[in-house]
Amino acid sequence: QFKLIGIDIVVVGLAAVRILGWLFNSGHVLFLVYTFFTTKNITYRILCIPMIAITVYIKYSWGDFVTPILGGVIGVFFIFLRKKLTSPPRTK
Repeated sequence: QFKLIGIDIVVVGLAAVRILGWLFNSGHVLFLVYTFFTTKNITYRILCIPMIAITVYIKYSWGDFVTPILGGVIGVFFIFLRKKLTSPPRTK
């Protein structure tokens, strides 16, 4: 399960590095989308929905259309990568 922890660390790192302005993704959207799909706690998942909506709304109101979309796409990429690593291998 070290690979899954590695993916989690990369996601948190990409979200945190955004504060330095190095990347063009929304760290909030990246983190919230990724954790929404990878966390089983229903309370957290319910709270993620308005947090994502508010974050995207604020970004769009500033005229920022790129970073929330890119953050969501990166989050979905890591969700699929995590799913691929946790899926049982296919047999012929």
